[in-house]
Amino acid sequence: MRCKGIRAGKGFFLFSTLSLIEPELLCRCVIALPRIVDVSLEEVLVRVKGVFRIAYSAAAEAPILLVKVKLDDGTIGVGEAGIAGRVTWENTLAARGYVEQLRQHLIGMNIPQELGKALRVVHSYAPGFSATRAGLEEALLDASAQATGVDVGLILGGLTARRLYTDYTVSIPVDDVLGELREGRHGENVVAFIESIEYLAGIRDSKPSKNVVPLPELTGFHALKVKVGTGDPGLDVELVKLVYEASRGRVKIRVDANQAWTPKTAVKTVKKLENILGDILELVEQPVPATDLEGLAYVTENTGVPIAADESARSIYEVAVVAKRRAADIVNIKIAKIGGPLQAARATAIAQGNGLGVMWGCMLESGYGISYAAYAALATGYTSIVDLDSPLFLEEPPGSDRAVYGVDSRGVYLEPRTPIKKAQ
Repeated sequence: MRCKGIRAGKGFFLFSTLSLIEPELLCRCVIALPRIVDVSLEEVLVRVKGVFRIAYSAAAEAPILLVKVKLDDGTIGVGEAGIAGRVTWENTLAARGYVEQLRQHLIGMNIPQELGKALRVVHSYAPGFSATRAGLEEALLDASAQATGVDVGLILGGLTARRLYTDYTVSIPVDDVLGELREGRHGENVVAFIESIEYLAGIRDSKPSKNVVPLPELTGFHALKVKVGTGDPGLDVELVKLVYEASRGRVKIRVDANQAWTPKTAVKTVKKLENILGDILELVEQPVPATDLEGLAYVTENTGVPIAADESARSIYEVAVVAKRRAADIVNIKIAKIGGPLQAARATAIAQGNGLGVMWGCMLESGYGISYAAYAALATGYTSIVDLDSPLFLEEPPGSDRAVYGVDSRGVYLEPRTPIKKAQ
């Protein structure tokens, strides 16, 4: 007799029918399940289409860390550790060491039969390492999906939709643009920035000849997230105002200060932005330092636009603290800082249970990490504020078949994909 279920592409129906199989056959079926034979981490250096610049850092390239779980049937599950030193407190060396430590504990486990056990090892071995744990969780889910012949979305409980709509992040432009703005003139660099915004909003079809911010190949976004934190709040306002005027009211605008302002400066600056943009201003993200929850709450209480917590909500615990203190209206959930798509679902439940909105964000991640963020968002159903765009400003990022972007009448969308093995 042939063991049906996992190898026959029946997915998780196997677990509901095991009790109907004869004990001897059941034993042979369980033994036939693929086992983990290796766990590894691979680094791929990918260039940015220009320089991605925020308040406290700038990047011309991104180290993409791929976590791989190999099964004895040849299946290779892939996840991504989206490390960010100022957010997840990890570097490549630390991530590699964590994967190597867990490797010996994971080898030999049956997948997907012992998926739960493997995940407990991943998340209980040591504190911290959120991005590395996320990569391991994703790789285990990916291996399970391929081994069972089902989409990852089914493992996560099913998806509420197949696609979601993302904004695009406008990084702080090159210094030449800022210099012209300080001087109050629209030279060739400011003009190039204006043309960049027109391109992103779908007003013009071609990119400007001068590259002042990273730009994607797609155009027609429904929302833009504008990075500020130039060191001059007045210049920050001028930058956002320029985006607003260049987009001609066609897009919603989200502003991300990345901890750049003091609470009092934040309130003044946000109110200026409210007066200029009106309803076009959708939210302001992380206006004050991450540890200043009292300051964050002060900004939330004294402004009319929704305030989002990002660096202040780097774990499930911190999401709960932000919710308890009512320090923000929205939390930005990133699977790299939370610990993976399953952990992100828990954080979403905490946020929603306390009346907070949810925003889905990312690090400088490739299609692998972004696909799992998209799966998590689509599984929870909270997809109104999505910032899953990082593959679009990377040159030839890995996993482009996992996170597929397109454009329709609503804007630029993202669809996550799982490679499905044919049943044998």
